[in-house]
Amino acid sequence: MSGQSHGVGDVTDRGVCREFTNGVSPYRAHRALLLALDRWVSDGVEPPKSEIPHGGHRAWAVARPGSQVGMVPQDELGWPSIPGVLYTGVITTRYLLDFGGSLDDGIITNYPPSVAGRPSYRIFVSKVDEDGNEIAGVQMPGVAAPTATTTGWALRRDDFGGPDGCESDGQNIPFARTKAERKASGDPRKSLEERYKDHDGYVKAVAKAARKLQKDGFLVEEDVQNFINEAQASGVLR
Repeated sequence: MSGQSHGVGDVTDRGVCREFTNGVSPYRAHRALLLALDRWVSDGVEPPKSEIPHGGHRAWAVARPGSQVGMVPQDELGWPSIPGVLYTGVITTRYLLDFGGSLDDGIITNYPPSVAGRPSYRIFVSKVDEDGNEIAGVQMPGVAAPTATTTGWALRRDDFGGPDGCESDGQNIPFARTKAERKASGDPRKSLEERYKDHDGYVKAVAKAARKLQKDGFLVEEDVQNFINEAQASGVLR
């Protein structure tokens, strides 16, 4: 699921994070996938094609290991320079730990294990487009027809231990409404006006994204209409 965090955030609330939290939800796709799982197990109907890229795929960037943390350079990820938004590129490094020679027998003889000299796992993260939205994965309408940059990671505010990771939360970094507004702030991301022209254009983009998800097996008809209704009722470009 592209551009989503561990939970569903509130785009009007920052919590302890630097930016508003990510409100993109996977639940409607979960419903379609649960039905697909039932059909697969019960009737042998193949489920939707996996959208997980594999090693070497153009959509992946690889974190460079450090002493305790890894790093994903901004240019390698493709992250845009958004005014006022901090990018550190820091990512947790996971090590192949040595718990002692008897671990296969269920006995730990080396605890706590040291990370000194231990190899680290290769960690892959999704590259992003010019907006900072992830390229890989199943893109819900909030990512495919975005009103903001949405991420699965976030950073804490300085008064809450920043810039350490704001774990379990993602970011919602809104686009400017007009081209003039984004130029005034130096934001490289296209404004809502440049993307959709008007409210009807936004609704059409959401509908197109939702229908593609249905075609690919990630939404049911009822939820396609729910997305369209929500877009129509939204204040985007009104």
